[in-house]
Amino acid sequence: MLSVRSAPSYDFSPLQGKQVILWPDNDSAGVKVAKLVQDLATKAGATSVTMLTPPRGKPEKWDASDAISEGFDVNNFLNAPQHKTKQNISLRDESLLVSNMFVGSAPEQRFLIADTIPLGVPVVFAAAGDSGKGMMTLDLAMKVASGESMQSSFGGFVANHGNVVLMSAEDDKDELHRRIERLDPLNARSDYQHDLRVLPLPNLGGVFPMMQKVDNTYIMAPEFERLYEQILEIDNLALFVADPMASFVHADINADPAAGAAFMGMLAQLATETGATVMVNHHMAKIRDNDVITTPEQARNLIRGTSAIVDGVRSAFSVWQVDEKMGRQRCKDLGVTYTRNSVFDGAVVKSNGPANREIRHFIRNQSSGLLEDRSVDIRNLALSTTVRLRLEYMYEFISMCEEHGMAITKGGSDDGAYEAIRVSSSTEPCVLALKEVSSSTIKNTITALQEEGRIDTYKLSQTGPKKWLGTKIGVMSQGIYEARTARENH
Repeated sequence: MLSVRSAPSYDFSPLQGKQVILWPDNDSAGVKVAKLVQDLATKAGATSVTMLTPPRGKPEKWDASDAISEGFDVNNFLNAPQHKTKQNISLRDESLLVSNMFVGSAPEQRFLIADTIPLGVPVVFAAAGDSGKGMMTLDLAMKVASGESMQSSFGGFVANHGNVVLMSAEDDKDELHRRIERLDPLNARSDYQHDLRVLPLPNLGGVFPMMQKVDNTYIMAPEFERLYEQILEIDNLALFVADPMASFVHADINADPAAGAAFMGMLAQLATETGATVMVNHHMAKIRDNDVITTPEQARNLIRGTSAIVDGVRSAFSVWQVDEKMGRQRCKDLGVTYTRNSVFDGAVVKSNGPANREIRHFIRNQSSGLLEDRSVDIRNLALSTTVRLRLEYMYEFISMCEEHGMAITKGGSDDGAYEAIRVSSSTEPCVLALKEVSSSTIKNTITALQEEGRIDTYKLSQTGPKKWLGTKIGVMSQGIYEARTARENH
């Protein structure tokens, strides 16, 4: 039997260049010896040393012999992602060269909600109290489990589907039933393609912590540890939700950075081991009565707790209430009745990868209580009659220039659209209307037409630059265009 005292006298040199796996007994002594051997094997030149973590729930001193005798799935255990590996890094290793390490196409970033919430990472969803966080995450859970495509949530489309586990610390079974019925009045949940398991903890013996502090150390709480093992057994888990975060941590997560880091680390472990998005609902700090949030950066700074909470997750999404004047105007434009606490903005406020950071606009559905994304409707309504008319005038002007053989660009001092309008002697309504418009507005209007797909940029020759403006249905689009530039015309 190898002991801590005798370990240094052993010859570990045969392990040089080998990949070593250590299986410690399930007790503190076994782990202590394994850690020592891990260090010694690393020093002896092993390329990697992996120390297995005994499964939770196994008796003390449980080891490899016990696993074999009880028919334990050893292969699955050996390939589990939670084991800790020490790598011996050598700068002479040719595999570290960028030409050898990064070959072929990069792995695709997968999303639970397209361009918004990544899949397989811990996520914080933050908002003020009584904003409807629980309703939004319940709606997301139902849509992920349904398997139905083209469903909107958090201002994006649900991109991946699978099994879901949702733990509610505050809402009991009756309240959750009422919410689910409002979200799904036709009982489509009976035909879901995947499982949605909802845990109303007030009806299941009360709330238990996911993490607690014992002897100045943050550990996974025993109640959640037992549930954790069951979670790992769920195939194709896509989403795990804990609502709200504060109810599941028996530590001062808002003031203690170590507590925040430990809890976020635990969520990251769960996300890594399951491949699911692990989302926790969290509160934002209150703001003064006359203050309003106008940017995602302000919202991020108001997420309660230490920086360890936001820093410890891959993604954070926030929603915040807009001021009453703006809220009333949006409701008026949309033809809905304004009520307090019904008009919100939201955005991705932190992301370690690519994400759509545009601000989304939400209006509460008075029937279901759900904050629904109305961004497209609100943006379209924001195009007032004047703006829409300006777009039409600009389109007419570009079409007219194209028909008369005068090539113009978006910018440029001599051949730009603004200069062409300024010096034009035409009495066409489109020219007269645009003469009063600033250079920056002309450029913005052209950009809007490009985004709508009504105009594009083209070449005047096979080798020339692709910068000349033309309509999608004009001669430029056919590649047979001969023209003089605005500079040549004037």
